[in-house]
Amino acid sequence: MFSRRLGLGLGLRPRGAVLPRRGALRALAAPADGHVFNAGDTDGPQPMSVFGAQRVALAKEVMLVLKSMPCKPRFFLDNGTLLGLWRNGELIDSDDDFDFGLLVCCEEFSADWAAAFQSDFQGRLEQRLKDTGSDTPFRSRVVDSYAQKIEIYDPTHGSFPLDGERYAGARFHHVTVDLQIHVEELQLQLPVDGQEEVRRGVSIRHADFETRGTGPGCSYEPFGSVSFAGAEWPVPGRQDDFLSYLYGYVGTGAEFDIHSRLYRKKLVPESADADSNDGAAQEPPVVRLYTDMCADLFHTGHVNYLRQCQAVGENVHLTVGIHSDETIESYKRAVCTSPSSRSSASSPLPTDLLRRSL
Repeated sequence: MFSRRLGLGLGLRPRGAVLPRRGALRALAAPADGHVFNAGDTDGPQPMSVFGAQRVALAKEVMLVLKSMPCKPRFFLDNGTLLGLWRNGELIDSDDDFDFGLLVCCEEFSADWAAAFQSDFQGRLEQRLKDTGSDTPFRSRVVDSYAQKIEIYDPTHGSFPLDGERYAGARFHHVTVDLQIHVEELQLQLPVDGQEEVRRGVSIRHADFETRGTGPGCSYEPFGSVSFAGAEWPVPGRQDDFLSYLYGYVGTGAEFDIHSRLYRKKLVPESADADSNDGAAQEPPVVRLYTDMCADLFHTGHVNYLRQCQAVGENVHLTVGIHSDETIESYKRAVCTSPSSRSSASSPLPTDLLRRSL
């Protein structure tokens, strides 16, 4: 799910939700919203160590049905599933579903298209189950609230309530394959040497990406493939670019930045002195951070930005560079205040000021 927050150094964790419970499933005391109670229902997501085999088995069925559809859907591994296989060849244990993406042209995509696609998919899925003699009641549904996607799930293993207002009390099944819709957009770039350039971007139809703009369309096709669990799975052609757009920094030792809502490399590594012999509390290590700005007509936007810089760690030593008149006029406009005025405007803030021409 794109609604999940990745702890890239440790695994996968839902945003705003409790950590996955490992081991025995703990059932809800009672259904909270008219949901019919299932013995497998829990109050939180479950990791791959509990339902991984069932999710992979369902994903294989989904892939076979997608390949059989006459419309030849362009699907690929997505989100946490892709990240785990790209990083170390296995699923992230604390992930709670299996993720596919579905690339659709903007000219054909609509709510009616999604409904028709799901209906065709469900019919073919039921026929496949009948042909193979399976009595597993796999189901699918269109989600069009916080995201535009199709969920394929096995209700027999139970579900859990999604935590957050945007989910409106919805439940998520423990054995689920997400088919997240990615819409291919054509956009005109600003003229370069008098020539307009058409760029192919992709918008991910999910609330987490509403303000992110389009992703790099060139990172999708031509698709590649990876081997996993005895099958070949389609993947974006440039997996590193694709994952960087989704998450930011995708290496180990990452931390989540609440402002950009992307991951970055951890600014303060684990301190080797955390467990000192004398047991005394250790002062957090200093994070030396540099930024620069125009600061002309200093206002609350500047203040908020500097506060966000200060908030990236517990003990931040922030140095702020103030651009010279010449630098500002080279990219913006004529300055309204003097260099000394721009510097003094920031002086009450807990920062060092550095007047620089960059």
